[in-house]
This record gives sequence, structure tokens and C-alpha cells, in this order.
Amino acid sequence: MSGEIAEFLKIGVCDKSQNPMPSLMYLWLSNNQLHGKLPEWIFQIETLVDLEVSHNKLQGQIPLSMGRLTALETLGLGGNDLNGYVPSSLGQLSKLAVLDISSNHLTGLISETHFRDLLNLKILDMSSNSLVFNLSLKWVPPFRVTKLNMRSRNLGSQFPNWVKNQREVMYLDLSNTSIFYTIPNWFWDISTNLSLLNLSNNQIEGQLPNPFMIHAFADVDLSFNLFEGLIPIPSSDLTMFDLSSNHFHGPIPSSIGESAPSNIFLSLSNNRITGPIPMSIGGMMYLQVLDLSRYNLTGNIPPSIGNCSYLKVIDMSSNKLSGGIPLSFIH
Repeated sequence: MSGEIAEFLKIGVCDKSQNPMPSLMYLWLSNNQLHGKLPEWIFQIETLVDLEVSHNKLQGQIPLSMGRLTALETLGLGGNDLNGYVPSSLGQLSKLAVLDISSNHLTGLISETHFRDLLNLKILDMSSNSLVFNLSLKWVPPFRVTKLNMRSRNLGSQFPNWVKNQREVMYLDLSNTSIFYTIPNWFWDISTNLSLLNLSNNQIEGQLPNPFMIHAFADVDLSFNLFEGLIPIPSSDLTMFDLSSNHFHGPIPSSIGESAPSNIFLSLSNNRITGPIPMSIGGMMYLQVLDLSRYNLTGNIPPSIGNCSYLKVIDMSSNKLSGGIPLSFIH
């Protein structure tokens, strides 16, 4: 479906003194090729509960009148070509549970006013824009989200302190957000609830706790940072563990395979790891990608890797391994 959104939604001749579609509650137009600007009259439908126009080609600014949608529970504007500022009237939508303005060209500051009355917010996605947070260090959000995605935007140099009270968050993506200080200790009080943690492509320093506190079967991506110290053992079984391109040193923990037997993706590449590849790697029987490249690993390739019958990618290049290639590679 393509075309100008205003034309697509045209309802014919109507009394201009009245709102079009005065009782409309759900407007779902996602994943089309609609273009043009968001019609101003949409933001006059006070009965609207769900507005989903994500993944189209919509342009222009978000109307200032969006604060009129007092019944709105879901606002999906992600994946368009919207630009300009985010209206502060957004903070008036007290029933809003889902806010997605990701992957647009939005600019300007995001202040506490934008979240003033968002007491019911559960999903917040402002990723992949050029927005800048301007929040007090003492600010406590009125919401507790389960999903928080701020990928590819400027959150400032320090780990955002306002995340501290987000004790219900299960999905946290702060990748590529210009953070370059250490992770505060309070973060590990909420990390055990996370089923996804992505802090990649920052310059975060310091050491990780050992054991590494995380929810069972979580996806963890801490790649391309400045973490140092020893490789930690996860507190629970994982499905993804990416610590590549950091400054970790020492050996790969001998029990790493036993600690995460359900792991599908393991990458420890481009660190300062030394020593042998542990036999316990063979305990990751569901492993599909194993990247141990660009280390100073020594010794033989353990034949136990043959137990990983789902392996599709093995990268052990640029090491100091010796011996033969195990016959167990052939399943």
C-alpha cells in the first residue's frame, strides 16, 4: 500500500467544524509505503487509543497538538523520515503504555517535561535519532518500563542515573550512546532481571563483576568497549555472550562451557586473552557461532568442540595454536 497518507485517509465531504472519524479508536497503518506529512486532524481524535503508522515513508514534524490524544495508549511512529523536535506535549499522554519514535531524523533536547505524566509507560523506544537528553541527575522517571531502547543517540558521557529505578526492565539497549565512564554499582541490582543487555559500541571502562549477574537465557552484548580484567563467568545460562573488542586479559575460564550450556553465540575475539582453549567449550552443545580470533591462545584445539553439533561458524584465526585439526570437526 502506498500513497499520500492524507489522501488515503480522506473520508469525503464532511462538516469541517467536526473532527473526521470522531469515534475512531484504532488506526493501524504500519509497514506500508505511505508518504507525506501526518495529518493534523489525526491528533484531534480524542477517542484514539492506538496509533500505529510505523515503517512507512512519512515526513515532516510531529504535530504540536499530539497532547490532545488523552486516550492514547500506543504511539508507533518508528521507521519513518520524521524530523524536527519532539513536542513537549508528549508528556501529557498519561495513559500511554507504548512510545516508539525510533529510526527517524528527530533532533533537539528531550527534557523531563516530555515524560511528566507518563505514569503507565512500559515500552520506550527513542533509538536511532539525533536526540539529546537534558535531564537532572536527580530526576526520577514517573514510569517503570519493561523495554528501554536508546540505541544510537547521545545520552551523555555517564551511565544514565535515571535508569536506577527501572527495576522492571527486561530489555535494555544503550548501545552506541557515547557512554565512556564505568558502570555504577547500582546497575547490578537490576541486571538479574535483564533478558537482553546491549551496551556495545561505547567506551565503557572498568571490570565486570564475577560472577556476571544476569537473567537466565539472556542475550548479552558488551562488545567494542574498554572493559578490562578477567573474563567473568555468567551467573545464569546465556544464549548470547559477546565480549569482543575489549581489554580483557588472562585465560578463558575453564568452566565457561559448563556455566552457559545453552549458549548459541560466543565471541571473545580481539582481547588480550592467553592460554589454552578450555575443554568445557564442548559443553555448549547448541553453539552456532564461536569466535576466539585475534588472541594469543596456545595449545591444541580441544576435540570436545565436536560435541557442538550445531556449529556454523568457527573463527580461531590469528592465534598461536598448535597440533592438528581435530577429526571431531567432521560431524
